[in-house]
Formats: sequence, structure tokens, C-alpha cells
Amino acid sequence: MELLLVKGLCLGGTIIGLFIMTVVPLKCVARPQTDFGQRQRRTSRALGLMSCFAGGVFLATCFLGLLPTVREKVESALTMKDFKVNYPLAETVTIVGLLLSVFVEQIVHTCQKKPQRTGLLKMETLGSSKQTSRLGRSSESDSDSESSSDAEHQSLRYSTHNGHLHHDHFEGVGELTSFRSYVLLLALSVHSVFEGLAMGLQEDMGVFVNLYIGVMIHECLAAFALGVNLVSANMKTPTVLKLALLFCIMVPAGMGAGMGIQTQPGFVTAVISAILQGLAAGTFIHVTFFEILGRELEKDGDRLLKVLCLTVGFSILATIAFVLQR
Repeated sequence: MELLLVKGLCLGGTIIGLFIMTVVPLKCVARPQTDFGQRQRRTSRALGLMSCFAGGVFLATCFLGLLPTVREKVESALTMKDFKVNYPLAETVTIVGLLLSVFVEQIVHTCQKKPQRTGLLKMETLGSSKQTSRLGRSSESDSDSESSSDAEHQSLRYSTHNGHLHHDHFEGVGELTSFRSYVLLLALSVHSVFEGLAMGLQEDMGVFVNLYIGVMIHECLAAFALGVNLVSANMKTPTVLKLALLFCIMVPAGMGAGMGIQTQPGFVTAVISAILQGLAAGTFIHVTFFEILGRELEKDGDRLLKVLCLTVGFSILATIAFVLQR
């Protein structure tokens, strides 16, 4: 009963928190054709570090919480029918979940329109404002040229690397279309449902708390990134609000489904629960290693600081798991 109450409170808090994070960009993110300033660069850096922290949280959640739970669920289901299987079923189901998550992501990338690469991309490698002027726009004075070069350079940094799905928070904002924003919303929603499902299926308070912390950090970052994309696609405010509401109910929907499954005891329910938790664990592994760590750690700058954030995130969740186990 106590766990059920906690889950209910978390449902409400999740909806409110994710909605706020999704609509925040309406106020703090520039619309298209607006120069990106120092504030946006600082925000992007902070989001990168927070993503690595969330990656550490997910790392601990996956290997210290979800995978042991999946093994336990599989063994429990097999015990009900006195089945003895030496094959690693739990790990297999988890890998299937990982592959499904990768498959969904690649479908999204296939649907996304590839950016047009022009000579302006070479601005990244040019050192002088005079060379920049020849490729893009002309200037009337040296100072105007330097200012224009800085703004154009920053804008291109964000507008020419738009192939990533989750955590390239500001990359590609200048060329996003409404269609691509809807595709992005669909992909994020699929991830969110599975993350909510994993939480709803939990029967242990400690595992649930660890999982909820990780999911909320990750989902808040994803919600903010989605809001940035919606705003940058030049969508109207009412449309952004509607899509934000749609996205923020995905995690609670998954949680509700998981809680509903847990209320129906029996062999079939045990098998379904084990399979769904395995698929959810695979989704978490994909998010951890592909969506967060793979993309954040390959970027230049703050590499050691990102590793530190990763370690801190893992250590905090590992400590919480140890304390709650006792």
C-alpha cells in the first residue's frame, strides 16, 4: 500500500514536472533566425553535464536494479510451472529490448530530412572574419565582420549537426521542420512509455526510488530538448502546449499500465511482467550507452568533467541502492 501511494504521488509529480520542462523553452530559447548568445552556450554546456550525470544514474539503475529484477522475475515465472532452463532468458529479453529501441531510433533518423551541407560549413575551420565574409555575408567594417562571424559561427554549430535524437539539445534547431518535430515527439514518447512501464512494474521500494530518480533526470532533459525543437520549428504557442501535454502523460501512462499488470496475479501475468521489464531494461541500456554517453562523450570540451559527472551520478545511486537494501 505504501509503494502504491508513492507511485500515485510520483504520477502527479511527473506530469507537472515534465510539462514545465517542455514549455520552459517558450521563454528562454531564441526563435529561428535569432543569434545564439552566451546564455545559450552556457545552457547547452550545463545540459551536457547534466546528461552525463543522468547517464551515471541510468548506469547504476540498469545494472544494480533493473537487470537483477528481470532475472528474478524470469526465475519466478519459470518456478510457477517447474520449468528448468539453463539458457540466459533474462539477458536475451533485455537484448531484444535494446534492439527494438535501436530499431525505433533508426526509423526516426531515416524519416528525418538530412541537412543540406553547403560551403558555409567550412566556417568552422576558417580563422579570419575576412574568409568568413567571402563564404557568407559581406561586412562594411572589421568590427561588424567579426561580430557577424561570431554569430554565424555559433548558429552553424547548432544547425549542421542535427542527426541526433535525444541529447544534442540545441543542435539542429535552425533547420527543424514541423514534421521532424512530430517524429521526434513520437520517438521520445516510445522511450517514455517503456521507462514508465519499468517503474510501474516494480514491487521493491528501493528499486523504484532509484529508477524514478534516474527517469526524472533523463525525462526532464528530454522534455527540455523537445521544447527547444518545437519552439525552433516555429510552432505556435498553443500547439507547443498541446504537444507538451501529450508528451508529459507518456511516462504516467506507462506507469499506470505497469501497475495494472501487477494487480493481476498468475503465470501469464508473471511472464508478461518479466518480458516487459526485460524490454524496458533494454531500452534503458540503449538510452544510457547510445543516447547519452555515446553522444556526450564524443563531443569536444569538458571531457574529464563529464566523466566526473558520470561517476558522481553512478556513485549516488549505488549508495542509495546499498542503503535501501539494508
